[in-house]
Amino acid sequence: MNQSENDVQEGETVPIHKWVVIQQGALKAAAKELGKMATVLGPLNKPKVYEDVKKALIAVEKASKKVPTGLTSAVNGGQIIDHIRAHLEDRVKQATERLGQDLGDAFKARGLAMRVLRREGPIEVRTPPLAIVIDRDKGKASLQFAKETLLQVPAECDAILAGYDEALKVLNTPFDPQVFHEHCYSAWQACRAATGAKSDRVEIVDFLPYLAIHRQKPAFLKDPRQKSFKDYTRAQFAWDVLRLRREKALVHKNRRLNLGVATGSSASKKSRVIFFEDEQGNGEFKLTVFFSKEDS
Repeated sequence: MNQSENDVQEGETVPIHKWVVIQQGALKAAAKELGKMATVLGPLNKPKVYEDVKKALIAVEKASKKVPTGLTSAVNGGQIIDHIRAHLEDRVKQATERLGQDLGDAFKARGLAMRVLRREGPIEVRTPPLAIVIDRDKGKASLQFAKETLLQVPAECDAILAGYDEALKVLNTPFDPQVFHEHCYSAWQACRAATGAKSDRVEIVDFLPYLAIHRQKPAFLKDPRQKSFKDYTRAQFAWDVLRLRREKALVHKNRRLNLGVATGSSASKKSRVIFFEDEQGNGEFKLTVFFSKEDS
């Protein structure tokens, strides 16, 4: 029988039962160490951890400092941590080196063009009508319209393609240009009355909640509860205005819907303004909403 130097003194004969006890102790020690390693891996076994690569790498480094030392089992804790770290570093590498080409090819296969707007910190590309902003450090991509994030997905080609489709689905709600124009006009009137506005212009941030109410379904209007309320976002408003322009319906019943340009310090206060853009991303920040009379 093989015996380690720590088990017996040189030349000593160990009875079989004592040898079994020694092996049993070694297995119990190994089981204890494996239990510690399983606990160390606990914070790393949830999908949400890997949504943000930067935070995931921090979690991996914290776990690596807790790996039990002297682990002799075939299941090596350090190797597991190294494998997780390598996976995350490869995701960062993909975002840096391969994602742009793969994404461009995938959109091209759909008959869509992708244009690079910014190559550094973070990368930004545009496939009309959306912008895609890729954060390589976090391993995330944001699908945007009007400089507003519609949703975030992992910075991976398939996830971005699926996110692109989902973002367009979110924006493309049923739309009647004349009804939308009427809703805007009613919201503008309500906002002016509520704020005591002395001029025709009201700020978009004051106007938007009133428009959101008009865009609700009958179920909410009959019984206004949170569960039946449908979000109406800044990006959705910008998208609906774009749809109104496409339909050449800015004028309805001799009333023109106007958006006042944000200038000076107001343009720097992003919470007060919305960036109204076309499919290619050309546009400007607007601060106010107002209506004017226009002959047919």
